[in-house]
Parts: sequence; structure tokens; C-alpha cells
Amino acid sequence: SGGGGADPGGVSLQMMEAGELVEFGRGKMKETDDSIERSRTVVANTIQVGALTAEALKNQTQQMEKIVDDLDEIHFSLQKSMKVIKDLTRGLATDKCILTLLFIVVMGVVAIIAVKATGVDKDDKIAKIPGTSTPDAEPEPAAATRRLLMSAADFAVKRVAVRVWWPR
Repeated sequence: SGGGGADPGGVSLQMMEAGELVEFGRGKMKETDDSIERSRTVVANTIQVGALTAEALKNQTQQMEKIVDDLDEIHFSLQKSMKVIKDLTRGLATDKCILTLLFIVVMGVVAIIAVKATGVDKDDKIAKIPGTSTPDAEPEPAAATRRLLMSAADFAVKRVAVRVWWPR
């Protein structure tokens, strides 16, 4: 195409008169000024949105810190509660053991009172079991059931010897 300064809009600047060139230049400057103003508005809006975003992030960070603090407090309370529950459980188990032993003792006392009150212990008969002796039966001679290691006389002599050696 022909040389010499064509405008991107397709207008040839060489064909214009001086007044038209000034007018054309002013139009371009106006477009540039409008574009700059739009850019400034976009930058101002972006800065404002950035400031609002930063403020929102700051608030959310504070909320997160508070949540972490609350979680720490809950965790501490939970640990303390678990310790109290363990202590209560241990105490409850101990109390149950004590109550069981007390119940056994009371039942034993009641059984003894019942036996004494009814007189069952006085007319109790012991069954004769071979090889055992009963209180009313005559005891078997000691020589028949076991071998003696020393006689009664030997025992008396050793007892006297011990007393002489170890005075009281």
C-alpha cells in the first residue's frame, strides 16, 4: 500500500488538512484519556476489592484462631473428664468389692445366728467315714497309724537340755 502514515482505523494522515489533523489528534487523545480513566477505575476497584478481601481474610484468621483455642479448651476438658470418669470407675469398682465383702460377712453372721437359733449345731451327727475318727469314738493307738520318731522320755530329756542351754 501507499507509504506515509496510515492510521490503524484506515485513515491516511497525509491526505488530511492541518485542522483535521489537530481534530483527529484530539480525538485520539480523548480516547486515550478515556482508556486511562477506565484503567484507573479498574485499578481503584481492584484495590478496594483487595482491601475488602484482606479484611475478610483477617476476620477469618481471627475466627480460625478462636476455633483452634476453643478446640484446645475442649480437648483439655475432655482429657480432664476422662480422668474423672476413670477415677469414678475405679472408686465404683472398689465400692462394689467392699459391698460384696460386707454382704458375705453379713450373710455369714446371719447364717451363724440362724444355726444357733434353730439349734441345728447341737444335734448335728457326724457320719462315720472309714479311716477317720469321730469325737465320741475311741481314738486308734498312735503306733497303729504312724511311726514315732522319739519316745516321750527322749522328748523330756531333750527339753531339759534345751532349758539348761538357753535360760529364760
